[in-house]
Amino acid sequence: MLELTKSQIDALPFEFGGAVDKFIHDLEEHRKTTGEAAPIAPHPLVEAAVARVQYPVKAGKPDDFVRNFTILDDTLSLDDRKVMLANSLTQKANAAAKVVMPPLKQRLWEFEYLDASAIDPKKRNAGQKAVIAAHDVRIAKVQAIHRHLAKLHSEIHDLTDATIDGYKAAPFPT
Repeated sequence: MLELTKSQIDALPFEFGGAVDKFIHDLEEHRKTTGEAAPIAPHPLVEAAVARVQYPVKAGKPDDFVRNFTILDDTLSLDDRKVMLANSLTQKANAAAKVVMPPLKQRLWEFEYLDASAIDPKKRNAGQKAVIAAHDVRIAKVQAIHRHLAKLHSEIHDLTDATIDGYKAAPFPT
């Protein structure tokens, strides 16, 4: 038995079930002819979807042609589509956060921040104050990105089958 997915069938430039039925009809009609070439299916999948049923000679009946395929539903549910969209936006948010706070710099920046923060605020020099200020700016930017992601995830939750395909997420802050 031929197994096809719904997405394969939907991608064909013709109506699959109708083409299979027509091919079966053409094969059955061909039984009534002599000397003519057998009909050719319009597509290899149509030919593969038809099975020939042969009977013993003593049964005295001609071969039959039958549908011999199943269609597996591979369409995604609304929840699946929401998860895919949310995951895609999470990846974009993480990429935006990495621009602000590159992973290979983050650890050093954290140490520098901790060192500067350990100094009494009244005794910090300009360099230490600059380290703390730069760190605070980076953290604020990363938080803005993740807050925006949280809002987008909330919007995704409210999407329906009618609205999910047209959904356009607002860009992440930089």
